[in-house]
Amino acid sequence: MAEITYTPIEETDVLNAASLNTPFSNIQNGLNDLPSDAPAPGAFNENHLPSMIAFQQSLKRGGYGTLHTYTSGTYVPISSGGDLEIDLGTTFILGEASGIAGILVFLEVMIVKSVYTGAPTTGLATAKTFTRIALAPTSGAAFAGINRTERYAAYGHQAGPQHNGSPSRMCLSTQTLILPSDSATVREVRAEVRVDPSSGVNAQTATLRECWLSVLVLRSTRT
Repeated sequence: MAEITYTPIEETDVLNAASLNTPFSNIQNGLNDLPSDAPAPGAFNENHLPSMIAFQQSLKRGGYGTLHTYTSGTYVPISSGGDLEIDLGTTFILGEASGIAGILVFLEVMIVKSVYTGAPTTGLATAKTFTRIALAPTSGAAFAGINRTERYAAYGHQAGPQHNGSPSRMCLSTQTLILPSDSATVREVRAEVRVDPSSGVNAQTATLRECWLSVLVLRSTRT
């Protein structure tokens, strides 16, 4: 007989992809391992879910010894040995009719530093690194950013190259639930990055370390 266990989340626990994937997997495996004759006939109605997770995957790019840099003022994929992008394997239709409630996404980006190529033109200038989550509705379709997932880290630097680019090692963490109001269908999810285009002639460079992207497609007959 399958055993389903779940460890309650404590107030001081860290909420991220790793802390949620393990308990969700335990629940998924326990439900899927139930023998077909375990429930009594008629015990479940139309709202019974064989598993609340229809798809899950985590992906890492970069690492402690693998830094990757970006200079674009428009969003580009986070990429180190490949894009930080997850293909769901099929195009999921979101909504009650399909039984897919939404897609839970976690993104963690380790920023080493964000610097100006040359000395800033003002006494105190700020270099910025922006990240966001984007989706493609079908295979091969253009990616569209989800505006509410945009995050940025800002670094103040006194004018002069000697004050430019001290490592900060900041982690930008983003969580979102993709709903039918965001897109009727979803096939791919990826992480994107850019620097601040308002710096004009003083180009910026963002240096990243390890970056994680996790996706969980959630089943439900109600949205």
